Amino acid sequence: MASTSDNKTKMNKLQICLCIVGFLDFLGVAMLIPHLTKYMSSLGASPGVVGAVMSVYGFLQFFSGPMVGRFSDIFGHHRVLFWCILITGVSYGLMGITNSVTLIVLTRIPLGIFKQTQSLAKSQLADITPAHQRAEMFGRYNAISTAGFIIGPVLGGYIAEDSTRFGRVCFLTFLTFMVNLALVFFFVSSSPKEHVKRTASIEKFTTDDYSINIKGFFSAFKKIAKTQPDLFAIRFLLGLCMMMFRSNFTLLLEQRFETTPKINGWIISYGSLISTLSGMMVGHVVRYYNNLSRLFKHSSIGMTITLILMTLSPSLLYFMMFSTCLSVFNSVSRVCAVDIGIQRGGVSDTGSLLGLTTSVMSISRTVAPLVSGVAMEYSVYCPSIIAIFLGSCGIALQIVYPLNRNLNVDDEQEYTNEKKKDK
Repeated sequence: MASTSDNKTKMNKLQICLCIVGFLDFLGVAMLIPHLTKYMSSLGASPGVVGAVMSVYGFLQFFSGPMVGRFSDIFGHHRVLFWCILITGVSYGLMGITNSVTLIVLTRIPLGIFKQTQSLAKSQLADITPAHQRAEMFGRYNAISTAGFIIGPVLGGYIAEDSTRFGRVCFLTFLTFMVNLALVFFFVSSSPKEHVKRTASIEKFTTDDYSINIKGFFSAFKKIAKTQPDLFAIRFLLGLCMMMFRSNFTLLLEQRFETTPKINGWIISYGSLISTLSGMMVGHVVRYYNNLSRLFKHSSIGMTITLILMTLSPSLLYFMMFSTCLSVFNSVSRVCAVDIGIQRGGVSDTGSLLGLTTSVMSISRTVAPLVSGVAMEYSVYCPSIIAIFLGSCGIALQIVYPLNRNLNVDDEQEYTNEKKKDK
């Protein structure tokens, strides 16, 4: 019995490598992004211009996510992942030698198109992970990759003490992505063909692994979207809820609790640490519930209630205590949403599925900074109130349209059979 339990939780080499890929991706981004707005301000950009530049990334991700995901289904997750990391790393390196906001915008364009490391790595994880282990594996992946946000802000802060050292941070980010590129090239192999069943949607628009039928290319997305419009709507609402709260998080802390930039950095790192630890517990929580849709609904309720308590917090101590709960609920809900989507759509279309999910979330990343900034001009509490409303709408949708409908029969049966075997 003990050996069975060990086999169930042990990660193979490819899974470990993909988790490291996710970690290095977040590490590089976390070192740079917190300093980007300050650097643009030093170049003379107004807050409105800074917000518009930051929204470019999310806007492009909306269109590029499904396309890159679909190409990965056709040409292979490994091959597409390699080129995306290469282009992303070069773009971050070029950002460090720019001296105008216009050039920064130009470097953000390829980032918005090719910065797809997380969804591509998860697609390959889904290919090589049995259905009954996916929730736990995605939890571990999120935990390991999120650790990059613990180290990144602190490391970037020590390097970029002022805006004149922004180029150093960009160069270090470039090196991080090059290390990631070498890891993918030498240690991350292509998914075995036997793990990926060729569905009718793929056969319809591909005559072989390297040809594309344009009409079928878009019809595949239509097929996937039809199977789970409710899940996409719920993920959008909950994603926008969290982005509304976090878009101007440091400004909120400064205005409400008069925190310093140093304290803000430690608070962000603390939140990432809690997300990492909670990600490690997701597999155990899923096994305890044995019902992903119910767990997703309960974690969504917990997120919304926690946001209410954080909005009403009288001191930074209470705020941090409730922030801990928010990080836990958010980690659980993210894993549940991904696994439910895969069970509905089937493992063979994970690239397209997660690409569409990236696009849905990119809408939140596009809208949230602008809306949150405007709302904060009226009151520091306005973004939180809007976030609470959006979270409540997401919960209402889960009650009206239960997410345990329309699950992929084969995937669900595999999950059930594997669970019985483990017992």
